[in-house]
Amino acid sequence: MNGPAIICQRLKEIREQKGLRSKDVAAALGMNESTYSHYERGLRFPKLDTFYEICTYYDVAPDYLFGLSDSPRPFARQATDEELQKAWKSANLALEHAQEELYKILPR
Repeated sequence: MNGPAIICQRLKEIREQKGLRSKDVAAALGMNESTYSHYERGLRFPKLDTFYEICTYYDVAPDYLFGLSDSPRPFARQATDEELQKAWKSANLALEHAQEELYKILPR
């Protein structure tokens, strides 16, 4: 399932998993209950800014609601420069070690 049908399905699933009523979600998002209900039933689709507010409210990644990912979690934070440098150095050390091991077994 993809497209609008998965969005409707996932909106309803997330709301139910959190034990919320559509009335509660609509109030939290500052909209009429019927508007939110239309989103879950596929009768309307939220505007981009409203879609983003829904993702933020539920703390889910847009890709999850669109059916492009099976992980509801938002994207991870950006790594710091220090973390990137450490990862880069570690990868280079592993590569150097692998090269040394290859040189030991390859005929010269």
